[in-house]
Amino acid sequence: MTPSLRRPAAPRWRGVALTGASILALTACGSGPVEIASPKVARDVSATCAKLISNLPEEIDDGVRREVNPSDALGAAWGKGDPIILVCGVPAPAAPDPFGLCVDVGGIGWLSPEAASEDQSLPVVLTTTGSAPRIEVTVPPSLRPDGPAAAMAELAPALVANLESVAPCA
Repeated sequence: MTPSLRRPAAPRWRGVALTGASILALTACGSGPVEIASPKVARDVSATCAKLISNLPEEIDDGVRREVNPSDALGAAWGKGDPIILVCGVPAPAAPDPFGLCVDVGGIGWLSPEAASEDQSLPVVLTTTGSAPRIEVTVPPSLRPDGPAAAMAELAPALVANLESVAPCA
């Protein structure tokens, strides 16, 4: 799958935060449960997120799915050490990045901040655009440079099957 890259149109783009405000990724010795702070969402969004989470792959970028805490968190994690973390139902990113990219992979649009592509020592925080509810995926720097692309490609089928498409990546 070849991703298509486009700069987002200014009026439609809402920005990407460099840190996931909705998640708290703490790991105990790198192998315990991953702490995920779920966003407060409406009941229907919570139900959609729960369905999505139950249909996510068991492995992403060779990382096996890990236990999360609390067990009913609206998220999932994969890999040893600093994991890839997905959180469902996140709000629109607060800080706009006019130089960020909109990347379409497998029918899912992702916003990626410019700083993440320039500085390989930063985690990449990807936020879906054009689907509801919104998903945020954090890929640690240890999985750079290929981890973000692998995560987007491996998550796309589950996201397409479980989320409502509301707009194309723009």
